Amino acid sequence: MKKIIFCGWLMVYMLMSVTAQDSAFSFEDVKTWVGEGSNRAVLVVDWNSEKKEQALVWGFRWNGEATGYDMLAAVAKEDPRFVLLAEESIYGNTVAGLGFNPRSPYQTKLIYDRNGEAVGYTPADGVVMADSNDYGNWSCSDTAALWQAEHWTVGYWSYYVKDQAEDDFGYASTGATGRQLTDGCVDGYSFALVSDTTTGGVPRMPYEFVLPYADTMIAVTGVSLDKQAAELTVGAGPLQLTATVTPAQAVNKDVVWLSTDQAVATVSAGGLVTPVSAGEARIVVKTVDGGFADTCVVRVKENVANESGLPVVLGRIYPNPAVEVANVEVCRDAVLEVFDLNGRTVFRKQVSAGIQTIALDKSGVYLVRVSAGDRVYVKRLVKR
Repeated sequence: MKKIIFCGWLMVYMLMSVTAQDSAFSFEDVKTWVGEGSNRAVLVVDWNSEKKEQALVWGFRWNGEATGYDMLAAVAKEDPRFVLLAEESIYGNTVAGLGFNPRSPYQTKLIYDRNGEAVGYTPADGVVMADSNDYGNWSCSDTAALWQAEHWTVGYWSYYVKDQAEDDFGYASTGATGRQLTDGCVDGYSFALVSDTTTGGVPRMPYEFVLPYADTMIAVTGVSLDKQAAELTVGAGPLQLTATVTPAQAVNKDVVWLSTDQAVATVSAGGLVTPVSAGEARIVVKTVDGGFADTCVVRVKENVANESGLPVVLGRIYPNPAVEVANVEVCRDAVLEVFDLNGRTVFRKQVSAGIQTIALDKSGVYLVRVSAGDRVYVKRLVKR
């Protein structure tokens, strides 16, 4: 009974949300058209999201017969920024979710939460078909994208139609598959948030007429770092590098960071460089779009003394590279540790001042760390 009452109020709300429209809208305003034919229709989608205040508009051309779902599928196929989540049923294809991502066409995946396990689905011609109606478990891989999927605790897609651009919208009496398009008609989708009763009405005007994909995908032409060289000290603070991608209007400004020698210095996904041991490493930033790169040469030196003037805790490591064993000179009582580059501890011992001999089974690069109080000293050790 509660479900019937809820559905009744839902229908009343949807009918009340149909309001008169500003008729200052012409098919000639549409900038992106998909399909071919003499008939024309327009698709308007309003995500009612803080990320975008306007509804987005595409045009659709066809010959013969076409449905509202045909228009959605055509836009999804021909505009790589648009993604559609649908489910096949005996009544036709249900529109379960709509997304728009100007940053990463066809790289955008839809993520399905299957009992706590995230499973990624790459759209086929812009469409992902769901195998159940738990649409609320779907999300978009890029959180910056516009995305809404139906879920009873979140919201639902309201579907509005009109025969001509100058008409007022009315709530659709059928789903997208049952909607027969006519020349000059308009289909509108507006997401109604359960938490906000002001949403879900007819798509908001003024509309934003989506530019053709080719006109909006401004490519990256370069990247530069704010520093070309830097000197750091083991045990001292990290260095924040800043990358500037050009041009400023580029769509995909994503970059990746790497260090040519992580035993000397590491770099985070945000460009924070941390000194590890004495030596030289190149910190490289590379753009995802175009593969442009820039480099900062980082020289790391040992911390030769602490503020109290005490000598270094970690002295020589010899031979280095080592063949069978390595000798580590420790200048004070301390904890001596050795790690491989995966962070696994291969040696750990509380030691006194003197020479400690360490045998390593496998060849590779290791980090030797000596801790004394609040002081930590690190050096690199190579085992041949």
